[in-house]
Amino acid sequence: YVTNNTLPIINQLKPVKFEFRDFPNIPRHGFIAQDVLGIKSDLVLGDGEKVDGTYGLDYDGILALTVKALQEANVKIEQLEARITQLENK
Repeated sequence: YVTNNTLPIINQLKPVKFEFRDFPNIPRHGFIAQDVLGIKSDLVLGDGEKVDGTYGLDYDGILALTVKALQEANVKIEQLEARITQLENK
């Protein structure tokens, strides 16, 4: 299972709009693998450290972390809503 405390990881990711060199003028949305490497290296695939190497991303892994982060955020929201209700009823 994905561990708790994924919100800080997700909050560090920087979504970008980009184009692949081989497919110019086709905008894509995603992340820069080199940026993700410094945040959560196990989400980065490939051999980009080699001269002609390339990096890719484990988008399924990013999706799983995102779902977990939303679940964590929902728990916090529910706790805050309960606290607000409690304070309003005093």
